[in-house]
Amino acid sequence: MGARSQLGYAIQLGTVRFLGTYLAHPEDTPAEVVAYVADQLGRVPPALTGYGAERTRWDRQNAIKDAHGYSGLESDAWWKPARWLWDRCWSGNERIATPAQARAHPPNRGPAHP
Repeated sequence: MGARSQLGYAIQLGTVRFLGTYLAHPEDTPAEVVAYVADQLGRVPPALTGYGAERTRWDRQNAIKDAHGYSGLESDAWWKPARWLWDRCWSGNERIATPAQARAHPPNRGPAHP
Protein backbone atom coordinates (compact mmCIF):
# COMPACT_ATOMS: atom_id res chain seq x y z
CA MET A 1 0.00 0.00 0.00
CA GLY A 2 1.47 3.35 -1.01
CA ALA A 3 1.88 6.35 1.28
CA ARG A 4 -1.21 8.18 -0.02
CA SER A 5 -3.37 5.06 0.11
CA GLN A 6 -2.20 4.18 3.62
CA LEU A 7 -2.80 7.69 4.96
CA GLY A 8 -6.16 7.91 3.19
CA TYR A 9 -7.25 4.57 4.64
CA ALA A 10 -6.28 5.69 8.15
CA ILE A 11 -8.08 9.03 7.77
CA GLN A 12 -11.25 7.35 6.50
CA LEU A 13 -11.15 4.76 9.28
CA GLY A 14 -10.82 7.54 11.85
CA THR A 15 -13.63 9.64 10.43
CA VAL A 16 -16.09 6.76 10.20
CA ARG A 17 -15.25 5.65 13.75
CA PHE A 18 -15.46 9.09 15.33
CA LEU A 19 -17.99 10.89 13.11
CA GLY A 20 -20.10 7.91 12.09
CA THR A 21 -19.70 8.70 8.40
CA TYR A 22 -17.11 9.12 5.70
CA LEU A 23 -16.17 12.61 4.62
CA ALA A 24 -17.35 13.56 1.14
CA HIS A 25 -13.86 14.93 0.52
CA PRO A 26 -11.22 13.22 2.67
CA GLU A 27 -8.77 15.97 1.76
CA ASP A 28 -10.96 18.37 3.82
CA THR A 29 -9.82 16.62 6.99
CA PRO A 30 -8.35 19.26 9.34
CA ALA A 31 -4.61 19.66 8.82
CA GLU A 32 -3.92 18.91 12.49
CA VAL A 33 -5.65 15.53 12.20
CA VAL A 34 -3.83 14.66 8.98
CA ALA A 35 -0.48 15.65 10.55
CA TYR A 36 -1.21 13.57 13.67
CA VAL A 37 -2.19 10.46 11.70
CA ALA A 38 0.67 10.92 9.23
CA ASP A 39 3.11 11.16 12.12
CA GLN A 40 1.79 7.90 13.57
CA LEU A 41 2.26 6.23 10.20
CA GLY A 42 5.67 7.79 9.56
CA ARG A 43 4.33 9.66 6.51
CA VAL A 44 4.32 13.29 5.49
CA PRO A 45 0.91 15.06 5.44
CA PRO A 46 1.12 16.14 1.77
CA ALA A 47 0.85 12.44 0.89
CA LEU A 48 -2.96 12.83 1.17
CA THR A 49 -3.10 15.38 -1.67
CA GLY A 50 -5.15 13.97 -4.54
CA TYR A 51 -6.49 11.01 -2.56
CA GLY A 52 -10.14 12.09 -2.86
CA ALA A 53 -9.99 12.01 -6.65
CA GLU A 54 -8.84 8.38 -6.81
CA ARG A 55 -11.01 5.28 -7.13
CA THR A 56 -8.93 3.82 -4.28
CA ARG A 57 -10.89 5.98 -1.86
CA TRP A 58 -14.10 4.05 -2.58
CA ASP A 59 -12.31 0.71 -2.48
CA ARG A 60 -10.91 1.58 0.95
CA GLN A 61 -14.38 2.51 2.23
CA ASN A 62 -15.65 -0.91 1.20
CA ALA A 63 -12.63 -2.58 2.81
CA ILE A 64 -13.29 -0.71 6.06
CA LYS A 65 -16.96 -1.72 6.00
CA ASP A 66 -16.04 -5.36 5.46
CA ALA A 67 -13.22 -5.46 8.01
CA HIS A 68 -15.11 -3.74 10.82
CA GLY A 69 -18.71 -4.76 10.14
CA TYR A 70 -19.98 -1.29 9.27
CA SER A 71 -22.99 -1.00 7.03
CA GLY A 72 -24.66 1.82 5.21
CA LEU A 73 -28.27 2.81 5.47
CA GLU A 74 -29.11 1.64 1.98
CA SER A 75 -32.53 0.16 1.12
CA ASP A 76 -34.49 -0.69 4.29
CA ALA A 77 -31.61 -0.48 6.78
CA TRP A 78 -32.67 3.05 7.78
CA TRP A 79 -36.07 1.83 8.97
CA LYS A 80 -35.09 0.49 12.43
CA PRO A 81 -33.24 3.62 13.64
CA ALA A 82 -35.94 5.84 12.15
CA ARG A 83 -38.67 3.84 13.89
CA TRP A 84 -36.77 3.95 17.20
CA LEU A 85 -36.36 7.71 16.89
CA TRP A 86 -40.06 8.14 16.02
CA ASP A 87 -41.09 6.11 19.07
CA ARG A 88 -38.78 8.11 21.34
CA CYS A 89 -40.07 11.42 20.01
CA TRP A 90 -43.77 10.67 20.14
CA SER A 91 -44.28 8.18 22.93
CA GLY A 92 -41.36 8.81 25.28
CA ASN A 93 -41.59 11.07 28.30
CA GLU A 94 -38.79 13.37 27.10
CA ARG A 95 -39.97 16.72 25.88
CA ILE A 96 -38.22 19.53 24.10
CA ALA A 97 -38.08 22.65 26.21
CA THR A 98 -37.12 26.18 25.37
CA PRO A 99 -34.18 27.61 27.32
CA ALA A 100 -36.61 29.69 29.41
CA GLN A 101 -38.64 26.60 30.31
CA ALA A 102 -35.49 24.69 31.20
CA ARG A 103 -34.37 27.46 33.57
CA ALA A 104 -37.80 27.73 35.17
CA HIS A 105 -38.15 23.97 35.70
CA PRO A 106 -34.70 22.38 36.06
CA PRO A 107 -34.63 18.57 36.25
CA ASN A 108 -34.56 17.07 39.72
CA ARG A 109 -31.15 15.47 39.94
CA GLY A 110 -31.29 14.66 43.62
CA PRO A 111 -28.88 15.89 46.28
CA ALA A 112 -25.52 17.20 45.19
CA HIS A 113 -22.53 15.12 46.18
CA PRO A 114 -19.52 16.93 47.61
